Amino acid sequence: MTYLIAEILVFLAASALIGFVAAWVLRGARAGAAAAAEGDATWSHRLTVAEADFEAKALAAEAAQARLQADLHAAENRAALLQSETGKRHGELEAALKTQARAAEALAAERGHQLEQMRNTFNTANNEFRARIAIADRETARLSAALESAEAALNAPHADSARAAALEAERDALARRVSDLEMALTEASPASRDSAPAPDLAPLQARIAELEAALAAQPVPTPAPRKATRPPPPPGEDDLQAISGIGPVLEKALKAQGVVTYRALAGLTPDEARALGASMKNNFADRLVRDKWQDQARAQHLARYGEDI
Repeated sequence: MTYLIAEILVFLAASALIGFVAAWVLRGARAGAAAAAEGDATWSHRLTVAEADFEAKALAAEAAQARLQADLHAAENRAALLQSETGKRHGELEAALKTQARAAEALAAERGHQLEQMRNTFNTANNEFRARIAIADRETARLSAALESAEAALNAPHADSARAAALEAERDALARRVSDLEMALTEASPASRDSAPAPDLAPLQARIAELEAALAAQPVPTPAPRKATRPPPPPGEDDLQAISGIGPVLEKALKAQGVVTYRALAGLTPDEARALGASMKNNFADRLVRDKWQDQARAQHLARYGEDI
């Protein structure tokens, strides 16, 4: 009996426990179903939003792809145009370079021709200068011989006044010739002077100085009148060749510098004489003192105008 009651109690306890568990499971199932329904609704909403967003992004991507295709097409057209323009520009540059090359070749040929002409001109001038140097050498030798003859005649024990006058005239002619030679050498081109040796006029000038010293003891002769063969100077000018040692070349150079009268020559200061020599590129200042050109100019002025300066 007790065993039966115990079994009944155990059965009741088990039934109560099963009922409690069933109730708990049923409540949990209901709550899970509600949560599941709510989750399904949430996920459905999210899915709908995601689908809408995906469609929008797909449409945007299609639009972007369309734009990219349009840009690609435009870029292809631009590349084709640039390629065409590049080919055209390349052709133009090539033609321009060919034209410039032909112009450069023509210029080089012209420069070569000009250089050849300059070389020929230089050679001609050099040959002419060498010929003038040879003539000057021969003239120097001749003048040296004439000076030796004049010096020998001057040193003769019975030289009279007529012979002294003749010697002085010869001395004047020789000095004038030396001056002309100096001016001719001065007017030669620098290139020609460098390429050919100049004649040595120092011995000739030294002998002229010796002859001058020998004649210094004699009285100064009366200035000779101008030669009839030489035309008179223009109005306002004097015949500077009447002065011993001044030839046609030096007279022309002096008158080109403004010294056209005896008065102007006699009134030159040492500084002015040096400036004139530098301008004419000769030893004018030394010759002015050595040959007593200013004294001769005063004497010529007195003889022509009757005025002492």
